[in-house]
Amino acid sequence: MILEAQQVHYTYSDGTNALNGIDLAIPKGQFAILLGPNGSGKTTLFKVITGLLKPGRGAVLVDGRPIREYSKEELYRKVGFVFQDPNDQLFAPTVGEDVAFGPVNLKLDPAEVARRVKAALEMVGIPHLINKPIHYLSFGQKKRAAIAGVLAMKPDIIILDEPTAGLDPAGAREIMRLLVKLNKEERITMFMATHDVDLVPLYADRVFILFDGRILLAGSPHEVFNQKELVRNAHLRLPRVAHLGEILFKKDNLVIDKLPLTIGEARRMVISAVKGEGENYAR
Repeated sequence: MILEAQQVHYTYSDGTNALNGIDLAIPKGQFAILLGPNGSGKTTLFKVITGLLKPGRGAVLVDGRPIREYSKEELYRKVGFVFQDPNDQLFAPTVGEDVAFGPVNLKLDPAEVARRVKAALEMVGIPHLINKPIHYLSFGQKKRAAIAGVLAMKPDIIILDEPTAGLDPAGAREIMRLLVKLNKEERITMFMATHDVDLVPLYADRVFILFDGRILLAGSPHEVFNQKELVRNAHLRLPRVAHLGEILFKKDNLVIDKLPLTIGEARRMVISAVKGEGENYAR
């Protein structure tokens, strides 16, 4: 496993128990999504995983090695963190200077810094903005610039806290397509937090539902969302397509063997049901 949490606990100074024994494991190359309502502990968990907070108990392992054994520079080379609000992450006068900040602090030679900045900006699709002042960027461009700054460090894992927050639907789709491309083509392991359940079936290999500082469910999207009551007990809803399938099953007697999670699955379900082959709709 490239990333593991073993019985991780974290309590804030005011006594709030944010994490209460977190166990999770993510294989290299997966696109994992952490799903949970506001206040469930998602951001706290990510800050512990990236070393910004130290757990009160338990351990976080990267490539089988506890992160407490890594130097800051070593950890930054392994794990990148993209904040929910890019304004909390971007601080340099221009895009290029901001993306260069990490490599410069690794004391890389100027030629290597320039290569990394160029490559990172090309990967996120904004090489033309290299000299653009940060304050002139759109919110979506800021998101891409923040991701580029992490990519310039060449991490094995990227942690993203609500990467689609604040974006319109088109902007959210663009960011998700970018993350999938980086995951599939660059083989970067992605671990992303969201409370948008409709994103999960489209992108996740594995899903973790965090509630009240604990992992309530873990598995593939189908394994997780077919446990409908537990999902709802975590103050979440089913994906809208799955809810439609549930209604068709309960109120319209449509025969299905599992809930559809995507439009494609729902289409196959309806076509198969019409043909009298409901049990085969997802094949």
